[in-house]
Amino acid sequence: MQGYDSVALKADVELGGTDQKFNLLMGRGLQEHYGQPPQVVLTMPLLEGLDGVHKMSKSLGNYIGIDEPAIDIVTKAMKIGDALMWKWIELLSFEIGIAEAGRLREAVAAGMNPRDIKLRLARELAARFHGAEEAERAIAGWHAAVRGEGDLSSLPLQDVVVPAGGCGSPRCWSRPGSCPATPRPTASSGSAPCAWMARCSRTPRGCSGPASRACWRWASATSPACA
Repeated sequence: MQGYDSVALKADVELGGTDQKFNLLMGRGLQEHYGQPPQVVLTMPLLEGLDGVHKMSKSLGNYIGIDEPAIDIVTKAMKIGDALMWKWIELLSFEIGIAEAGRLREAVAAGMNPRDIKLRLARELAARFHGAEEAERAIAGWHAAVRGEGDLSSLPLQDVVVPAGGCGSPRCWSRPGSCPATPRPTASSGSAPCAWMARCSRTPRGCSGPASRACWRWASATSPACA
């Protein structure tokens, strides 16, 4: 039944990734079998995800969601490798054309910091789904968290309270619906305050800053569980 959707839709054109070429061509063959003119097949290059290896996929966790907060879009885009940045510009950018991308490559080879180009791309992607104003706030938040620039007050903070009896389980750091977190003691003395920090692989719900940096405040409590 592979490719029969092309027959059912009487498709004229079908677009897919290069990994779907076999399925698209199968649709052409089935259309001819059922007396329909074969569809035109268009394929697009695959977009590698944040890891720079596998195609972007929600199941692999190497993706940027279009409904994610602007600060998350910016933070994730800034984590991609410099080499992958050019592929993202080619496939995702509406503002940087092929000619300008070539000039930017030459500028980087001459000493320009590729971070500046990556920031431009991150701003464009955030603005596409959240508007220019929110994108600028996200860029300011990224500077504040990563480079110590800007106003940290623009990043929402979440106070984490350590239970009096200590926290031996990551569950006490995760509100319902938030990401799993791993508590880490920073003091080994049973009589000294024990500071912990929730460390998340993604931004917790209601917290739009980088989770492992400015987004979480340190919380302390005196507990024998710190030993």
